[in-house]
Amino acid sequence: MAFRYINYLMALLFGLSAVAQINDPDPFFWTFIYTAACVVSVLYASHKLHWILAAIVTLFTGIWALTIVPDLTLSGFQNILEEIGMSHIGVEAAREFSGLIIISLWCGVLGFKSRKNLTSRSA
Repeated sequence: MAFRYINYLMALLFGLSAVAQINDPDPFFWTFIYTAACVVSVLYASHKLHWILAAIVTLFTGIWALTIVPDLTLSGFQNILEEIGMSHIGVEAAREFSGLIIISLWCGVLGFKSRKNLTSRSA
């Protein structure tokens, strides 16, 4: 039961993240992916998530995160919370990478749990 409320909390955080992307230079992609993570969380909490949707979001964000790896720098991660602006390419890459990894891991867990629940109900 507590995990259900955690999903609603994650849905709220992903939804707020989607709204925050309005000021981003490329808002469409980021708004879309944060909204997708929000939808996956809500569907899981309401017991309506099919594991394939979570797997698609996990795969998409995981591959996207891998494309950012060449731009990652140690200083980007060290300054991730210190700079509000995006004055350093490493900070932007670190923030984007971190967001994608959080989405990928969360949707991966929900997909795994959905598939596990599906197989246990049919057995």
